[in-house]
Amino acid sequence: MRDGKCGQRKVVGQKSQPLVRLSVIPITGNAYFLTDVLRKRMAFQGFVVSDSDAVEYLYRKHHVAADMKDAVRQAILAGLNVRTNFQQLSLYVLPLRDLVREGAVPMAVLDARVRDVLRVKMREGSSTTPIASWPRPMRKS
Repeated sequence: MRDGKCGQRKVVGQKSQPLVRLSVIPITGNAYFLTDVLRKRMAFQGFVVSDSDAVEYLYRKHHVAADMKDAVRQAILAGLNVRTNFQQLSLYVLPLRDLVREGAVPMAVLDARVRDVLRVKMREGSSTTPIASWPRPMRKS
């Protein structure tokens, strides 16, 4: 990191994290870089987008996750907002849903990741309906 920049491109309030490893843990699953440095220290108010297959690489290439489900858990808890490879729901969305149901990923974390994306969409005018007027989801008690 130099001059307060993480080496990523800034595009309308989003950061695209490259397939790099600046420590033992790749950026995609690294809470220190995505949350502590980017969001807290640098006060980043946008959202983080993965490179294609970056989440999968936590398991298949970097071997820091026990399986694909663990890779999803690491990425979302680290601070990843959007996974760009949308080919198979079974690789990300379905495991994420199971992780939330199991309590391995708190719903508050998922809410925060979605909120980051919606905040940028509202700020940039991509959404014309104010978030406050959206219907509140029904949650099981």
